[in-house]
Amino acid sequence: MDLTENKDQLQEIEDREGSEQIDQMQDDSPIQIMTPEGFAKPEGDSADGYSLGMQKEIVSQLMGELTIRENWRKAYEILWWQIYVAYMNGNVTTRTPTRSKVFIPLVFQIIEIATPKLISFTNGTENMFDVVPNDIQEEEVAKNIERLLSDQMDKNEFNDKYETFLKQLLMYGTSYFWVDWEVEWQWRVNRQAKKLQYVDDQGINQEKVTYETSKRYEIVGRRPKLTVLDVLDVYPQQDKADVKDTPYVFIRKFLDRKEFGRICDSPQPYFGNKDMALATGTSMKYQETRQWRKTARGEISTTQSKDIELMEIWGHWDLDGDGKEEPCQIVIANRQVVVRAVPNPFDHQEIPLVKVNFCKVPLEWYGIGLVEPVLSLQNETNLVRRQRLDNVNLLINQMYKVLATDTSVDIDKLTATPSGVVLVDAMENVQGLERKDVTGSAYQDAQMIQQDMFNATVPASLTGNIDDMQSNKGAVGVGVAKVAVSQALEKFATAAKAIETKGIKKVLQLFYMLDLQYLTNSAVIRAFYGHIFPEPEIVSPAMIRTAAGVNFKMTVLSEMVNRDQKVMQMTNFFTMAQQQLDPNSIDVILKQIWELM
Repeated sequence: MDLTENKDQLQEIEDREGSEQIDQMQDDSPIQIMTPEGFAKPEGDSADGYSLGMQKEIVSQLMGELTIRENWRKAYEILWWQIYVAYMNGNVTTRTPTRSKVFIPLVFQIIEIATPKLISFTNGTENMFDVVPNDIQEEEVAKNIERLLSDQMDKNEFNDKYETFLKQLLMYGTSYFWVDWEVEWQWRVNRQAKKLQYVDDQGINQEKVTYETSKRYEIVGRRPKLTVLDVLDVYPQQDKADVKDTPYVFIRKFLDRKEFGRICDSPQPYFGNKDMALATGTSMKYQETRQWRKTARGEISTTQSKDIELMEIWGHWDLDGDGKEEPCQIVIANRQVVVRAVPNPFDHQEIPLVKVNFCKVPLEWYGIGLVEPVLSLQNETNLVRRQRLDNVNLLINQMYKVLATDTSVDIDKLTATPSGVVLVDAMENVQGLERKDVTGSAYQDAQMIQQDMFNATVPASLTGNIDDMQSNKGAVGVGVAKVAVSQALEKFATAAKAIETKGIKKVLQLFYMLDLQYLTNSAVIRAFYGHIFPEPEIVSPAMIRTAAGVNFKMTVLSEMVNRDQKVMQMTNFFTMAQQQLDPNSIDVILKQIWELM
C-alpha cells in the first residue's frame, strides 16, 4: 500500500498553522470555576469571591465523603496488613519471649508460584495482543496501531509493572492500573560544531572546528503513562462494584513541596493556589498508612515528610455554573485547598482507573485474593510447628523439683549440660519433672494443613511437582498428570480472563483513545514514533485513525486453556480429512497444530 495515500489534507493545514507550537500543552487555568450567568453578586463581591466560596463547598462536601469512605475501609486495611505480614513472614511481638517464633513461609510460596504462572498465561508469546480492524480494508491501519501501542507499552516498562500489578492482585484480591497522558521533559546537553576560518602565518586559509555546548530542557516523550496504584491509595464508594457505577473515585497521591511549587510556577501550571496550599504544611499520611507494613519488617520511619498529600477526585460537579453536573477532575491539597478543578481533560470522558478482581465477590468492589481464604491455615501451621519446637525445647531443657530445706543444692547448676554434676544430701531431694512428647503427630498435622492451603490456592500440578510429572510412571501416570494440569489451568482461567479483559485490554483501549486525542500532529508523530513505521519520513495521524474502528484480541489465554484437547481435536480432524484438503489448507492446519504443541 502506498502510505502517501493516507495523508490527511486537513491535518497538513493544521501542521503548518501549528508548526510554531507543537508541544500540545494546554494553557488553560488549573481552576476553572465559572460564575453562573445572571448570578447576583453581593456588594463588593466578585467572580474570585464566588470561586473561593465554591472551592470551600467542594472541600467541605468531598472531604466529608472521604471520611465516610476511610471509616468504612478500616476493616479491609486490617485484613490487608495481616496478609502483608503473612507474605513477609513477619512476627508480631509476643508476651512470652522464650516461646518459638518460627514462621513457615507458605503464603510467600503460594504468591511466588502463582505470579509467574499468571504472567505466562497472559504474557506467554511475543505478541500479547492483536489489533483486528472491523473493516478488512483497514488492515494496514490496524498494524500501525499495533506497532504504536506495542512501542508505548515497552516504554512504560509494562512487564515490570505487570508483575507488581499481579502480586498486589494475588495478595489483596484487587489491583489497579492508572492511565494518564504524559509529556516528559528532561535536561539535554547538546554539542554543536562551529567552523572558524582564519589565515595562518604563511598566509594560507585554514579551518578550525570548535564545539559549543548548550543545556536545554526539552520534551523527550509524548505517550500514555501507565501507573500501578497501591490498594491503600484508592478510596471507592461502599456498595458500588465497578468504576463506572461510582459517582466519585478518590485517588491519593503525594508530591514533594518543592516540586509542587515548581509545577505551580511553570509557564503552563498544572496546579493553582500555590501559597494557600504550601501554607498548609506537609502531610504524614503516607507514613501513617504504610507504617503497619513497615513494622512487619522491623522498619521504623525516622524521616520527616516533605510531601503534600494530593487527593484527586474524579466524578461530576457543576464547574461552569450552568446547572448541570459534568465529568470533572478535582485535586485537593492536604484536604484543605483546591489546587485543580477542571472538566475531564480526556475526550473519552471516562475515569482513567482500571480495576481488576482476582476472585470476584458479587456486587462488591473488593475481590478475594489467594491469601485471604487460607490466612487462618497459615496461622494454624505456624502454631503447630511452634508447639512442636516448644515441646522439644522443654524436653531437652528439663525442669526439676528440689526439696526446699536442702541447702546443698546449687540452683544455678541445675541445667542439662554434658557431664554435669549436682551435689545433693539425699538422692530424693532433686527429681526431674516428667514431661511427655505430646506433639508426635505435629508434622503429619502440618502436612495436612499445607495440603489444604495449596488445594485452596495453587494446585500441586501447577507447582512443578516432579513426582507427578515423571514419565517413568507410564502412560497412565502421564495421562493423569495432564488431566491435573488441565484442571489447574481451568481453575486459574477465570482470573486470567478477568486480567486480560478487565485489565490489559482496557489499558490498550485507553491508550488508543489518548493517542487519538493527542497525536494529531504529523511532526509530533514523526519525531517520537517515526522509527516504528516502515517509512518514517511519511507519517501522518491518518495512519493510526480508522473509520470503522478496531478490536483488541488477546493472544495467550485463549490458546492456553484446554490446549491438549485442542491439539487432539485438530489432529483427529486432520487425520480424517487429509485426503480431501487442499495443500495450502494442510500447511495452515499443520502450522496451527505445531504452534499449539
